[in-house]
Amino acid sequence: MTHTSMTLYQRVLKDEFALLHPMLQRFHASHYGGGGRGPFEVIRGTNVFSRLMGLMMGLPPAAKHVEVVLDVETRQGDEYWSRTFGDWPMHSRQRERDGLLLEYSGPACVGFRLSVEDGELVFTSKRAWLLGIPLPSFFVPIVHVKTNVGEDGWQLDARIDVRWIGLLIHYKGFIRGEPKLADASKEK
Repeated sequence: MTHTSMTLYQRVLKDEFALLHPMLQRFHASHYGGGGRGPFEVIRGTNVFSRLMGLMMGLPPAAKHVEVVLDVETRQGDEYWSRTFGDWPMHSRQRERDGLLLEYSGPACVGFRLSVEDGELVFTSKRAWLLGIPLPSFFVPIVHVKTNVGEDGWQLDARIDVRWIGLLIHYKGFIRGEPKLADASKEK
């Protein structure tokens, strides 16, 4: 497969992509994106700095039970992720650079090293930028994202902390996800 015919996650994971659980492979191999929905819990940091940074990043409010709707679109090799937590939209753009998966959200960008452990996708934060300015390592958010695949979807557990602030957000729940099989915009 040529580099240009590979999806974003295939380019970032390279040979490790084949180690992903088949459900995650199917989702991340679609050139048209994907989607899903499921119940989640959202926990937010409570100190003033955490709240301010969460507001700047457009993070959703805390909720014990909220329906999350996921929609992923692909455009020119990048992926545009729209997650709606109840009525709260959270948008990001993902792209590859220097072997990292970069995720842009508001004025912030985090660079992740992706790996596969026991078929599950693991994100490890390595770099970060705010307003395009590289942040020193002690400001880089500590991001733990882990998937656990079931029969008809995957459990997602995502937590973001900043060393000098503490918890920004922790959201966890189950997504019933499916790849898009065709470009819906061209079906009209």
